[in-house]
Amino acid sequence: MRAVTVVAMSVVAGFSLACGGGGATVAAPYSDMKLPIGDGSVLYSDGTSTTVTYSSGTATSGLATGYSDAVKAWGCTEKYPMVESAGTYAWSCDKDGKTYSLAVAEGGGMVAVTLSSY
Repeated sequence: MRAVTVVAMSVVAGFSLACGGGGATVAAPYSDMKLPIGDGSVLYSDGTSTTVTYSSGTATSGLATGYSDAVKAWGCTEKYPMVESAGTYAWSCDKDGKTYSLAVAEGGGMVAVTLSSY
């Protein structure tokens, strides 16, 4: 799971540099999940991944719980339990033959939440 988190943060950093900020619209199926975006900024979203960023210092534990609860309420069945290491969280679930992975981490002056499917 650590590898998933490291890869997710690398992707987030790349999008951040390439896109220069948020303002994207949440794409399906993520738009159907009623994600708790709140004060977050949608950095990137398509049919396979969504990344939402928050101000540095935002509690990663609260984001991890809020997002995983929303995805579970959407009907996703937990595949692997939440893993935490130094404030970085990773979790995954299955629905309709797809696996959805959640990574929440702080780095590069922001907190990023990335949901991806495969």
